[in-house]
Amino acid sequence: MRFRFRHISILIALTICFSVGCSKSENDERLEKDNALIERELKSKKINFTKHNNVYHAIQKKGYGYMVAPGDSVAFWYVGYIFGQGNFIFDTNVPEIAIKAGLDTSVISFDPIVVIAGDNKLIEGIGRGLIQCRETEFASIYFSSILGFGGHSVGPVPAWSPLGYDILIFSVINNHIKAEQKSIANFVSQNEGFVQDTIGFWKRHVNHSLSETYPSFGDTIYGWYRERILNGEIVNEAPNEGKMMVLDNNYSTEGLMFGFMQMSPTDRLELVVPSSLGYGIHGTSGVPPYTPLFYELRLDSIK
Repeated sequence: MRFRFRHISILIALTICFSVGCSKSENDERLEKDNALIERELKSKKINFTKHNNVYHAIQKKGYGYMVAPGDSVAFWYVGYIFGQGNFIFDTNVPEIAIKAGLDTSVISFDPIVVIAGDNKLIEGIGRGLIQCRETEFASIYFSSILGFGGHSVGPVPAWSPLGYDILIFSVINNHIKAEQKSIANFVSQNEGFVQDTIGFWKRHVNHSLSETYPSFGDTIYGWYRERILNGEIVNEAPNEGKMMVLDNNYSTEGLMFGFMQMSPTDRLELVVPSSLGYGIHGTSGVPPYTPLFYELRLDSIK
């Protein structure tokens, strides 16, 4: 059976509950009720999530590209559904999912959604949720009806329905990212031997052993590294005698962690790491935002 209704675009900035006369206290009460429902459901399914600005974010498949920031041009695929009602799908720009869900494909555009993050052209919950997402990440965001269609019944979506969206972002771009990518391209073109890894950094083996023993996430290793900005300025350097390091989420940068995970004892490796795997869109006191890094690594042993 096909569901025939006006296509619900996520490129909508609806005036929600306030347009039908709800008071602030009524909106707060509805928001609290919906949030409690969402949290209860996620916890019952043992889904790990974070909550920011009243939007819940759960990673389905981790990505390692750029975090979305206001003003970025973002392109993504999505699936929209009513949360807590069998996750009934009412909208998507993915053809095979639309067909499987019985949607009327004659009224749906199957082009990627391309928006400027933070420009208020999206349903409010999606706009807030995008800022929590990352390029190449497959994630789900969930939010109250207050941040969705509110008291409006839209197509098959009843009024006051909490919503969920599965989102796969495949492109995040801004002028800072363009400049960074250009500086990385110039650096690797002037230094022979670098090859790009699937995770996103560039690597060059200085010494590569024949061993196929590699550390894994959570392992303790001993080694050395030097961290520089591409202009040669040193940011960090480990003691030369061999620093004990644990490869986990508390590591200084993802690029450094994943670099060591591609090494065997006695290996030496050089990396050019984009800021998405470095200090990101915020930087640190010594590293500006959107700054690529150059690493020299040596792995001595795996505990």
